[in-house]
Amino acid sequence: MTARWRFSEKEVQPFVNGGMSFNAVRGETAGHSLNVSTGQTNSYTTSFRLDQSPVGFVAGGGVDLSAWRLRISPELRYTHWKTSSSGPGKYAWPNQFDILVGITFHAN
Repeated sequence: MTARWRFSEKEVQPFVNGGMSFNAVRGETAGHSLNVSTGQTNSYTTSFRLDQSPVGFVAGGGVDLSAWRLRISPELRYTHWKTSSSGPGKYAWPNQFDILVGITFHAN
Protein backbone atom coordinates (compact mmCIF):
# COMPACT_ATOMS: atom_id res chain seq x y z
CA MET A 1 0.00 0.00 0.00
CA THR A 2 1.72 3.13 -1.23
CA ALA A 3 0.84 6.72 -2.03
CA ARG A 4 2.16 8.37 -5.20
CA TRP A 5 2.93 12.07 -5.69
CA ARG A 6 3.30 13.34 -9.27
CA PHE A 7 5.19 16.50 -10.14
CA SER A 8 3.65 17.30 -13.54
CA GLU A 9 0.45 17.03 -15.56
CA LYS A 10 2.21 16.53 -18.92
CA GLU A 11 3.03 13.42 -20.98
CA VAL A 12 6.13 12.82 -18.83
CA GLN A 13 5.30 12.84 -15.11
CA PRO A 14 8.09 12.23 -12.56
CA PHE A 15 6.82 10.77 -9.29
CA VAL A 16 7.86 9.57 -5.86
CA ASN A 17 5.98 7.15 -3.65
CA GLY A 18 6.13 5.77 -0.16
CA GLY A 19 4.20 3.56 2.20
CA MET A 20 4.08 0.04 3.57
CA SER A 21 4.38 -3.40 2.03
CA PHE A 22 2.82 -6.51 3.52
CA ASN A 23 4.69 -9.77 3.18
CA ALA A 24 2.47 -12.51 4.52
CA VAL A 25 2.06 -15.40 2.07
CA ARG A 26 1.02 -18.94 2.89
CA GLY A 27 0.16 -21.74 0.54
CA GLU A 28 1.07 -25.05 -1.01
CA THR A 29 2.90 -26.19 -4.10
CA ALA A 30 1.48 -29.39 -5.58
CA GLY A 31 3.35 -31.64 -7.98
CA HIS A 32 2.30 -34.64 -10.02
CA SER A 33 4.49 -36.89 -12.13
CA LEU A 34 3.88 -39.84 -14.42
CA ASN A 35 6.51 -42.39 -15.36
CA VAL A 36 5.56 -43.16 -18.96
CA SER A 37 7.40 -46.49 -19.14
CA THR A 38 5.83 -47.96 -15.96
CA GLY A 39 2.58 -45.97 -15.79
CA GLN A 40 3.27 -45.17 -12.13
CA THR A 41 2.12 -41.79 -10.80
CA ASN A 42 3.56 -39.79 -7.95
CA SER A 43 1.99 -36.81 -6.15
CA TYR A 44 3.40 -34.51 -3.51
CA THR A 45 2.63 -31.22 -1.79
CA THR A 46 5.02 -28.78 -0.16
CA SER A 47 3.78 -25.99 2.09
CA PHE A 48 5.45 -22.59 2.18
CA ARG A 49 5.15 -19.56 4.43
CA LEU A 50 6.53 -16.06 4.10
CA ASP A 51 5.35 -14.24 7.18
CA GLN A 52 8.36 -13.66 9.40
CA SER A 53 8.59 -10.00 8.28
CA PRO A 54 4.96 -9.11 7.59
CA VAL A 55 5.41 -5.32 7.23
CA GLY A 56 8.09 -3.33 5.42
CA PHE A 57 8.74 0.33 4.66
CA VAL A 58 8.62 1.27 0.94
CA ALA A 59 10.07 4.30 -0.89
CA GLY A 60 10.49 4.71 -4.61
CA GLY A 61 10.44 6.94 -7.62
CA GLY A 62 10.10 6.88 -11.35
CA VAL A 63 8.35 8.46 -14.28
CA ASP A 64 4.93 8.01 -15.94
CA LEU A 65 5.21 8.14 -19.73
CA SER A 66 1.92 8.68 -21.62
CA ALA A 67 1.36 8.22 -25.32
CA TRP A 68 -2.01 7.74 -27.02
CA ARG A 69 -3.96 5.42 -24.64
CA LEU A 70 -0.91 3.76 -23.17
CA ARG A 71 0.95 4.64 -19.96
CA ILE A 72 4.30 3.08 -19.08
CA SER A 73 5.61 3.60 -15.54
CA PRO A 74 9.15 2.38 -14.77
CA GLU A 75 10.03 2.63 -11.09
CA LEU A 76 12.95 1.93 -8.76
CA ARG A 77 11.62 0.82 -5.35
CA TYR A 78 13.44 0.32 -2.04
CA THR A 79 11.87 -1.89 0.64
CA HIS A 80 13.21 -2.30 4.16
CA TRP A 81 12.14 -5.47 6.01
CA LYS A 82 12.91 -6.11 9.68
CA THR A 83 14.43 -9.54 8.92
CA SER A 84 15.23 -11.57 5.82
CA SER A 85 13.24 -14.57 4.59
CA SER A 86 14.60 -16.92 1.97
CA GLY A 87 13.67 -20.31 0.63
CA PRO A 88 11.38 -21.69 -2.08
CA GLY A 89 8.97 -18.91 -3.10
CA LYS A 90 10.51 -16.45 -0.62
CA TYR A 91 12.58 -13.41 -1.48
CA ALA A 92 12.48 -10.82 1.33
CA TRP A 93 15.87 -9.29 2.12
CA PRO A 94 16.35 -6.62 4.84
CA ASN A 95 17.31 -3.96 2.27
CA GLN A 96 15.78 -4.77 -1.08
CA PHE A 97 15.75 -2.86 -4.37
CA ASP A 98 13.27 -3.76 -7.11
CA ILE A 99 12.82 -2.45 -10.64
CA LEU A 100 9.14 -2.42 -11.59
CA VAL A 101 7.43 -1.52 -14.87
CA GLY A 102 3.72 -0.81 -14.95
CA ILE A 103 1.77 -0.80 -18.23
CA THR A 104 -1.73 0.68 -18.34
CA PHE A 105 -4.06 0.80 -21.34
CA HIS A 106 -7.01 3.23 -21.25
CA ALA A 107 -9.98 2.11 -23.37
CA ASN A 108 -11.77 5.51 -23.39
